[in-house]
Amino acid sequence: MVNPSSLLPPWPPAPLAPPYAVTDIVRLPTEPVSPSPDLETIEARLVFLDWFDREVSVFARRSHPRQAPNGAAVLHIVGGAQTIHPGDLAVWTAQGYAAASFDWQLTGVGNRPPERTSRFPAELVPQNAPTRSLRAANLPVALQAAAVCLDWLARAPGVDPACLGVVGISWGGYLAWLLAAYDPRVRVLVPAFGCGGLFAPGRRVADHAPDVLAYWKTHWDPAALGPHITAPVCYLNGTNDFFGDPLVAEELLATLRVPHIRHYLPNVDHSLDPAQTRLASAWLRQHLLDGPPVPATPDLTDADPADLWWTEDLELPSKFRCWLPGPPPDHPHLAFAHQRVGDLTLSTAIGRMPAAVSSSADDGLRFGLGWRWELGSTRHFSHDASATPPASPGQPWQITPARPDTADPVSLLLHPSRRFLATLVPGALLPLPWSVEPIDRVVKIQLYLLPHGLSTHETMVSWDAATASLLLNLAAFPDIPPDFAWTSVGCIQLTAHQPRAPFTVGPLLNGYGGRQDQNA
Repeated sequence: MVNPSSLLPPWPPAPLAPPYAVTDIVRLPTEPVSPSPDLETIEARLVFLDWFDREVSVFARRSHPRQAPNGAAVLHIVGGAQTIHPGDLAVWTAQGYAAASFDWQLTGVGNRPPERTSRFPAELVPQNAPTRSLRAANLPVALQAAAVCLDWLARAPGVDPACLGVVGISWGGYLAWLLAAYDPRVRVLVPAFGCGGLFAPGRRVADHAPDVLAYWKTHWDPAALGPHITAPVCYLNGTNDFFGDPLVAEELLATLRVPHIRHYLPNVDHSLDPAQTRLASAWLRQHLLDGPPVPATPDLTDADPADLWWTEDLELPSKFRCWLPGPPPDHPHLAFAHQRVGDLTLSTAIGRMPAAVSSSADDGLRFGLGWRWELGSTRHFSHDASATPPASPGQPWQITPARPDTADPVSLLLHPSRRFLATLVPGALLPLPWSVEPIDRVVKIQLYLLPHGLSTHETMVSWDAATASLLLNLAAFPDIPPDFAWTSVGCIQLTAHQPRAPFTVGPLLNGYGGRQDQNA
């Protein structure tokens, strides 16, 4: 009996190794989106045969600075529900690099004109959808497309093919890891999120056919490919990222045989900030242009307690953990530290600590604060705000917008500690100071519930002008039973249309003690 796997194409296929199976490159006569007089920009279709000999036509864009190009190049791989954006390329061309990107998402991207949409085999399904056969798998074809686009970039006038960097975000970060594992031309790698481990116990993933799952775990999972990465890595993530579990990231980084650094944003789910973009730019300069060396990863055991971030919520999924700044309590916890060197900030590895570096009183009442989508960004060119933690317990968080004098939706993610939630009776009323009045005086509140956060409860709460605060009250949610426990809440999302002025949030308790009676 013939083993069915012997009938499958070998992996890796061309064009992940020379010669590249490109059949045609068609330069498009279209006017590039957002043309710039400082850039020479071309758009093209890169046509190749995939690993099942099907024709693929990938829409790609390449930009070159007209003044002072540095000879190096950056391939920017976009994430899920994204396509080529001139801002993505402008981040790198402004620094003298040639830059390219390509369209690879099958669904979720609105308003793509046909001439700027890649043409993939009709059998393919999105990478996050149930995949019943290898012929339907999108990820390996997207990986081939990335290799073809990198080759197109390497052959551009004035580009040194030995100086190629790859940047990717979300699913683009995932794909960037894979490209660096299979294509030795990648000289430096900057993935954000997308560290793999999608099939680890407790993760919710699509239901793939057995042969697809076997190929994926072996060939298409960054968590399994660390030893094959030959490019130095700068990894960017949030501690609460739904697509980049930091503990999975640490396992991957530990398998690398190349220099690597990381930066974690505490309490943040799927957003980047300016400090991470600065670190990425410095890493590219060092490894593509022989620029100043980026400091080595600091050691957690040498960290100043004031620079620590810690969580004792070890049993929770990563996106629900409450990370608090400063010296941790004297009991087991996870911790990492930030180290600032000039204008760069690096993170230590995340470590499991049996006891505190220095003990501190734990009031259990503080909370972690993150942001998502509207307030943060999954792009390097569009940072919207930053959140500064309290200098001491009982103080508020400071939210500072990057672009004042405008109004935008703001989504904050409130992560109360498990220790605090365990003290609350079902009818507890929690006032939350919110210093600046929302434009319509209301804030939408959503509760993300354990274990996975897919089930939510939602209500609208009015901002109280007399106290400059919101009142969190389970009774305000119409579908929550009276005996509902606060410990079922993983995190609280607050969304408001907010003026672009600095404002503060917290502290969570403001004299109520968290033990109000249901009838209060």
